[in-house]
Amino acid sequence: MNQSKHAAPMCNLQQMLLLVACIIFLASLGLAFLPKPAPSTSHFAPQIVRQVAGQIGGKYWWVLLAGGLVAVWLDRRVLGRLVLTLLVTQVAIEALKLAVGEVRPDGRFFNSFPSGHTTASFAYATIMSLHFRWGWLWFLFACIVGLSRILTNAHWWHDVTGGAALGYLIAIGLAKWLKWDRKQGALDKTAANSK
Repeated sequence: MNQSKHAAPMCNLQQMLLLVACIIFLASLGLAFLPKPAPSTSHFAPQIVRQVAGQIGGKYWWVLLAGGLVAVWLDRRVLGRLVLTLLVTQVAIEALKLAVGEVRPDGRFFNSFPSGHTTASFAYATIMSLHFRWGWLWFLFACIVGLSRILTNAHWWHDVTGGAALGYLIAIGLAKWLKWDRKQGALDKTAANSK
């Protein structure tokens, strides 16, 4: 009985997070279609902040790779989940960039929405948080990646918020559809250790 009391609020929280993520994604997508000001090369952040942000944006895959290797070392099932999630995420990113065709703030390309760095980082963070108790810490890194994309003038803020919501929705969708569960993993380990 005690578990059912905790399950209902948790289910409501998950549903609320999904609803908020859907609203954020749709609102960000709508903003991507609105007219933008003329491209600008001016920056509002100091040079050192932009340089650090550029390094984060350029090297974030190395951090994801290192974290993934640690996660796979702890539990091998994470490898397939991360790879599948990031592949589906990349397909969605490329399809949306092609369909939306939003110009970047610096005027370089017409592929601003959604931020691929942010989308992949949030999809990764979501899988890690579903699989490990400490996985929520990856959301901090994902937020830093998203902020770095704005500070380097590579993305509009709605590209980043939309990408964050999209990454979360893809990862949650795959986890629900394929029935990935942290508790199931704990039971699998217990059964394997008893044999």
